[in-house]
Amino acid sequence: MTRNDPARNDPARDGATPNGAGDHRDAASLPTIVVVDGDPALRHALRFALGVEGFAVRAFACAADLLSSDDLADLACVVTEARLPDMAGLDLVARLRRRRARLPALLITADPSLRLRRAAADAGVPLIEQPLNGDSVVEGVLALVAGRDSSDHGRPAEA
Repeated sequence: MTRNDPARNDPARDGATPNGAGDHRDAASLPTIVVVDGDPALRHALRFALGVEGFAVRAFACAADLLSSDDLADLACVVTEARLPDMAGLDLVARLRRRRARLPALLITADPSLRLRRAAADAGVPLIEQPLNGDSVVEGVLALVAGRDSSDHGRPAEA
């Protein structure tokens, strides 16, 4: 894939609807959430769901596209897939946190191994399992942006 491949670059991140849901409020006044996921359908669904909650949403297919962006100072939260096409999601979070300490992040995975769970916990990154349950990502982002722990979102209920 080339850098300008439409399957890789998500045109909605630069679109006229900053929150992805048709709301035309000033994007500069909305908290900005970044979604990084290789699956275009999931990227679109998360962009829409977070936009409905009033967030400005920028979506990227891979870590390199996000890291090459020069306007990362305003990020309120990052939602990333654990296994991106070009980098591990936790490595992406670590690189972003070198630029801005304590950047809230959520990790999405369909394969929550014990090793990944431990690494995410050590990094202070809540992990949400796929398939996604209801509004687990939205609830997790809302909790992180509000400064609350979101580690219980996306987990099956304990018996």
